[in-house]
Amino acid sequence: MRERTREIFNIAIVDDHDLMRNALVKVVNSFDNCEVVLQARNGKDLKEKINENIRLQLLILDVIMPIMDGYETSEWLNKSYPDIFVLALTAYDSETVMLRLLQNGVRGFIKKSDHPDILRNAIEMVIKQGFYHAPRESSLLTHLVKRHGNTPGKNKLIDLNDHEIEFLTLAATELTYKEIADKMNRSPRTIDKYRDTLFARFEVKSRVGLVLFAIKNGIAAPGI
Repeated sequence: MRERTREIFNIAIVDDHDLMRNALVKVVNSFDNCEVVLQARNGKDLKEKINENIRLQLLILDVIMPIMDGYETSEWLNKSYPDIFVLALTAYDSETVMLRLLQNGVRGFIKKSDHPDILRNAIEMVIKQGFYHAPRESSLLTHLVKRHGNTPGKNKLIDLNDHEIEFLTLAATELTYKEIADKMNRSPRTIDKYRDTLFARFEVKSRVGLVLFAIKNGIAAPGI
C-alpha cells in the first residue's frame, strides 16, 4: 500500500451503473488524498447504508437513477446530512437541472466525460472552498470570494445595487427570466440587461455561474 501524506477525504459514490461506479471508485482511490468508503446504487440504497458512524466529506451523486434519483437523493441529503458536500455527476449541461440541484444543496457539477484531473480538482474545491463549476468561472469566483469575503452583510463591497441583488436572489430559483421580470415588475428587456451586465462584470457565461457567485457571497443560501 502506498504511503499517503496528505489529509484523506472520505468519499461516497452513488451510481446505478456498476461499471461506471466501479470505474469511479478506482479513479477516486487513485488520488493520494481520497478514499471511497461507501458505495450505493441509488438514493434508497444510500439511505440503507449511510449512518452517523461513517464520516463523509463529499458524495459523488449520479443524477439519473431508478428508484430514488439524484434530485430526491440530494434533497434528502440536504435535510438529513447537510454537512456532506454533494458533487453531481451529469451526462450533459442543463441550467434547469443544475438550478434544481443547487436548490437541493448540491455544490458542484462534473460531466461523465470529464478527465480524472478535473474530478480531483472538483473534489478538492468543493471540500476546501464550498463549490465547483467550470474552471474559468470557478477561478474567478474564488478570486472574488477572497477579495470580498463570503458572508452575509458584505454585499455592498461587491458594488451591487438593490435591483441586481434582487435579480440574483431570484435567479437562484427555478423561475424563468420572464417570471423574474413579472415578480420584479420589470420588463424582460430590463431583466436581460441585469443578466448581461452581471455576466460581464463577473466574467461568467451562465446562470449557474451567477447563482454560485450569489451563494458564495451570502446573497443566496446553499439549498436555496
